[in-house]
Amino acid sequence: MANNLGIKIKELRKKHNLSQQELAKKLGTSTSNISKWERDILIPDIYYIKDLCNLFNVTIEDLLEIKIKPYKKPKKWLIAVTIIETIILILAFLTISKEQEPKIYNISSSNKRIYIEGTIIEYDNENFYNITKIGYNNPQIGTTEDLKPERISITVFYKDNIYFSEIYESKEKETIEELLNRVNFHFNEKKNKNIDLKITITSDSKKETISTTMTKNKQQ
Repeated sequence: MANNLGIKIKELRKKHNLSQQELAKKLGTSTSNISKWERDILIPDIYYIKDLCNLFNVTIEDLLEIKIKPYKKPKKWLIAVTIIETIILILAFLTISKEQEPKIYNISSSNKRIYIEGTIIEYDNENFYNITKIGYNNPQIGTTEDLKPERISITVFYKDNIYFSEIYESKEKETIEELLNRVNFHFNEKKNKNIDLKITITSDSKKETISTTMTKNKQQ
């Protein structure tokens, strides 16, 4: 699925005469995300999968190229074996589901100057973070349109453990908002409580560093 999904999205986009920018606007995401989907660098969230299906009028099976085998009436002995196997699986699931069922949270920022959008999938022994959007607010400027830094760096860490670190160089005098639209990433961590995110903005050879703690909120 992952190797063909990007090609499928690109084919459907072109079939409907949409540019990457137009498709991004319809889905409420960034052009960078559309580009990464089509190059199979990033897989869309399930919410975007549903929106793509509605927009292009295709089923999830068609979009993900899931082949459904034609139905063949099973033999009676095979039905009996299948029922027994199903019962065994249900009993096994009931014994471990309470321990292994993941919880899903939205991510927010403890610092009002940094906006974070994403989800945390929490398992018993590990958390999976998926960051889809980061925003920046400078109350002294009031808007990010005029702020055109040379580069920004993003670092996600807990004490001495660094989970993500990347530098984004400005292309053709991008605004900080345009730079941050290119940022999306994911990482795993072992049940640490306070994961910090640091943004360093370099503009006119001056550096400004802002930090925040990522907090989790239950999805509605």
